[in-house]
Amino acid sequence: MGWGLDTGRGGFAAKRPSPAIGGALHSPEPARPLPPPLTDWIVPMTRNLVAYLSTVVVFLAIDMVWLGVVAREFYKSRLGDLLLAQPNWGVALGFYALYVVGVVLFVVAPALTAGWSLATTALWGAAFGFFAYATYDLTNLATIRNWPVSITFVDLAWGTVLTAVSATAGVWLTRKFLGL
Repeated sequence: MGWGLDTGRGGFAAKRPSPAIGGALHSPEPARPLPPPLTDWIVPMTRNLVAYLSTVVVFLAIDMVWLGVVAREFYKSRLGDLLLAQPNWGVALGFYALYVVGVVLFVVAPALTAGWSLATTALWGAAFGFFAYATYDLTNLATIRNWPVSITFVDLAWGTVLTAVSATAGVWLTRKFLGL
C-alpha cells in the first residue's frame, strides 16, 4: 500500500493495488478522500442560518401587516364562521417556521450557492410560493363547502408575491450581512 496524490478527489489518500483474475495486478482501488475540514461544514451552516433568519423576519413582518391590517376585513367578511376568534399561534408559528425552511432550502440556498441574480431569485421564489399556496387554496376550494373563489385567487396571488419578496430579501440581506 502506498500514499499518493489523488488528483481526482483533491487530496492525499491510500492507494492499494487489487489482484485481478489470474493473480495479475490491475489499476488501484479508488482512493478514499480524507474528511473535509470543519470550515467546509461551518461556513454553509452559518450562511444558511443567516439566510433563514433574514427570510423569516421579512416573511413574518410582511404577512403580519397583510393579515392584520391590509386584508383583515377581506378574509373576515368571506370566511366568517370558519375563522377562530383568535388564531392558534402555536400552529401558525409552526407553519411559518416550516414554510420558510422550504423557501430557504429550495430558493434562497440555491440562489446563494449558484450566485443567482435577485431577479432570478424572485422568479423562483414566486414559483415556490405559487405552488405551495395553490396546494392549500385549491384543496380548500375542492373540499370545503362554500369556500370563496375570491379567497382562492387573492390568497394564491398573495402567497406568490410574499414568497418572491421574502426569498429575494433573504438573499440580499444574507449577501450584505456576510459580505458575499
